[in-house]
Amino acid sequence: MGEIQKLSALAGSFPTVEVEYQDMLETPFILNGRWGSGGIDCLGVALEIFRRAGLGLPDPIRSRGGLMAFAEFFERVPEPDHLYDLINVCPEGQRSALGLSNHLSIVIRTDRALSIRVKSRVIAPPLSRIKARAQFFRVKPYCLPT
Repeated sequence: MGEIQKLSALAGSFPTVEVEYQDMLETPFILNGRWGSGGIDCLGVALEIFRRAGLGLPDPIRSRGGLMAFAEFFERVPEPDHLYDLINVCPEGQRSALGLSNHLSIVIRTDRALSIRVKSRVIAPPLSRIKARAQFFRVKPYCLPT
């Protein structure tokens, strides 16, 4: 498993504050795009929110181990219960060989998620719109900054 890089100290348990995300809204989709490159994909959105929250996770596109190493930082939970929980949306017929889709959203408020779709832009839909067809993941407690 790769290392998590602590980018800023957070008191107490992670996360402690809501991050600013409004500047990300309407950013266009670009496959493998990352913040600041003129477009972004769903993983790029999640990585940028984690970075803003003080937890730098390795980018599976650019680091050794790829997506499987990235997935090792997370555990499945029945419901999203923290800011920055990942939401893996799994519409019927679009699951990968691992049983997961290739689309992520991330909880940014108790009632909103940040999301982007192919050929679209970053949006902040209500969490209730996503919940019925999703799986939820949070960063494993032992991976959090102390």
